[in-house]
Amino acid sequence: MQCMEPINCMAQAGPDRLDLWTGTQAQDILLRECGAAGGLQARAGLLSYPYLGGGFGRKTQAEAAMQAMLTSLRCRWPPGEGALGASR
Repeated sequence: MQCMEPINCMAQAGPDRLDLWTGTQAQDILLRECGAAGGLQARAGLLSYPYLGGGFGRKTQAEAAMQAMLTSLRCRWPPGEGALGASR
């Protein structure tokens, strides 16, 4: 039995930067949507993604990245970063 690559994302979100590590087929869409939801410019950060595999169209959406970004902002993770520049 073969398994397909799961949808996943890791985010580090701060007041003026968003770094994402994920598998995606739509880098520009992902950065634009997450940046807008987090109040950041589309190019304020890093998007790291592997150049491999296939998503069969499923990885053209930003929902996993959006959830990871919002979780990072809400939890203020890593410490010292987080929503609207608040420190722990």
